[in-house]
Amino acid sequence: MTSTPSDVPRYPHGVPAWMDLLTAEPVPAAEFYGHLFGWRFRELEDAPRPYRVASLPEGGDVAGVGALAIGNPGWTMYVRVDDLDAIEHRVRDAGGLVREPSHEAFDGGRRTRFEDPAGAVFGAWEGGRHAGAEVVNVANSWNFNELHTPDLEAAAAFYGSVFGWETTEVGPDLRMVRRPGYSDVLERHDPGIRARHAEAGAPPGFTDAVAWIAATAEETPRWNVTFAVDDPDGVAARARELGGSVATEPFDVRGSRVAELADPQGFPFTVSRWSPG
Repeated sequence: MTSTPSDVPRYPHGVPAWMDLLTAEPVPAAEFYGHLFGWRFRELEDAPRPYRVASLPEGGDVAGVGALAIGNPGWTMYVRVDDLDAIEHRVRDAGGLVREPSHEAFDGGRRTRFEDPAGAVFGAWEGGRHAGAEVVNVANSWNFNELHTPDLEAAAAFYGSVFGWETTEVGPDLRMVRRPGYSDVLERHDPGIRARHAEAGAPPGFTDAVAWIAATAEETPRWNVTFAVDDPDGVAARARELGGSVATEPFDVRGSRVAELADPQGFPFTVSRWSPG
């Protein structure tokens, strides 16, 4: 990991900062992902419900697994925001719903979960001393999120109203989601990142990218999570051994090796290895 300038937040307003799996059965869920990715867990003592934070053996928090009595179980993406109350108003004004009342989380912060007009669940998180995922884009950590939705234009308009996101068409059924100015933050954390992205053939604006929106015919629109791995084929096989399933066998697309999986409780996720060139 690169050092973090003390005056530059790792995740500024409008940037996804955390992922967690909320389920009625958090213990077996943690066991599955622990064996699959090598995650280690610690219990948060002050959480209102049982909640475990996962980290890599080398160090660095990567995700959470928590208990959920009612509501929408599964993986949730949380966007870091400056004012959670203002975001709640924007969600409602744009036609979305508040699915979970805001509550304290992450050492003094607050968070809540929402549903967009198409039914996809996402979250927002304000402040706190926890800076979000400490390690991303390396093997067995969070890589990116992709919204699967039937209406690209409607989704772009909703999330633009809520978070100020902008989108770029990169294919007939795919939009790159950008948080304008995010590349400036990344450049201060990791000098030269814009140039490296350009040299690798990334599309214009890629360093500002925070998510993707893909058109889908799925019955239930959703935010999907992708984890980076070294060996998607091996991880897919291991998921089966641990009681999970493989929805789509490993395949190659746009320079990546990808597999679409589900854990033993049926919650979908994706694993990917990027191989430029």
